[in-house]
Amino acid sequence: MSAAGGRREAVILAGGRSRRMGSEKALLPLGGGTVIERLALRLAGSFDRIIISSGSEPPSRGLADALARLVSGGVDAEVVRDQRPGSAGPLAGVEAALEAVEGSRAFFVAVDVVDPGDSLPGRLLEEASAEGSLGAVPRCGGLIQGAFAVYARALLPRVRSLLDEGEARLQALAGIEGVSVVELDSAAGGVFTAFNTPAEFESARLAIEGGAETEM
Repeated sequence: MSAAGGRREAVILAGGRSRRMGSEKALLPLGGGTVIERLALRLAGSFDRIIISSGSEPPSRGLADALARLVSGGVDAEVVRDQRPGSAGPLAGVEAALEAVEGSRAFFVAVDVVDPGDSLPGRLLEEASAEGSLGAVPRCGGLIQGAFAVYARALLPRVRSLLDEGEARLQALAGIEGVSVVELDSAAGGVFTAFNTPAEFESARLAIEGGAETEM
């Protein structure tokens, strides 16, 4: 996966409250570790630095321990917190992460995406490398996938403005001039598979640990 302008960076959006799950998604056991460790290790195969956006509250003990294990295993990873009071939604997580990004852009992915693969993140990074680009967001089956996208650091002022206006949705970023919307065939929708309930997680866990996971 190529990247222009320095080290390749990926952001894991892990600040959701997991109300329907009933426990912290990032720390659910999966594939011999936790959800977030599994995702971070997969991303570390293509990216040089992993930023974990953890919401406005201090990271839980479990998340801090997971981060320590990643770092001790050689992964360049760190946690950043939202600076907005209360729960300002995932857009606040993008703001905090963009403030921490060292390069010109980063790949963003939700913590509960089973496997981001390599080809689609690479395609989005390539799309976002054009001069003047502020990012690239996929649209599949008519749905904007704002939590699986590339955002440029230069987008930060617009993100701040949206938050100041009360916006919290990542989908709002797709309407900004300079953010490309990449149309995907509906068959590509599997890459966005995530889980919000215990039943959905159990289905994903069985597929992965049973060896039935599809290679992306």
